[in-house]
Amino acid sequence: MPLVTPEHEFIRRSVREFVEAEVKPIANDLDRENKEIPERILKMMAELGYFGVIFPAEDGGMGLDYISMAIVTEELSRGWLSVGSVMTRNIITGTLISANGTPEQKKKFLPPIARGEILTAAAFTEPDSGSDTASFKTRAVKQGDGYLIKGSKMWCTFANRAHMLT
Repeated sequence: MPLVTPEHEFIRRSVREFVEAEVKPIANDLDRENKEIPERILKMMAELGYFGVIFPAEDGGMGLDYISMAIVTEELSRGWLSVGSVMTRNIITGTLISANGTPEQKKKFLPPIARGEILTAAAFTEPDSGSDTASFKTRAVKQGDGYLIKGSKMWCTFANRAHMLT
């Protein structure tokens, strides 16, 4: 049985068409000018289901496999690395919630993450540990109805536009 199926190749062609028509024509100029991904591109990605590729339909996703996710990421990144990155960041957050969240958190957050209604940021690097999550010093301390996050990060990708921080 082949690892990449005809369905996977259909997905590849579909994403490639989107990238060729919508992403590549603007990517070089915007990247060179250190500009952000236009909102219209993010909305189109959400409408196409890219943020929820691997999540089940009941969680707002498409219910596809990880090979499909890799193909979508590869094709988006081929046009502009930032576009593929924003998609995978939502998937990382969603999988963390899916694996570790309470039933209430899953119900509240997974569908809008999978539908691209909530965009997430990622802060995986620290000054003394890089991305070695086992050695992180940052901690979240419950305070009232929220959390106080104590620690430092090197980068917080997409934080200026995210609705949620991972």
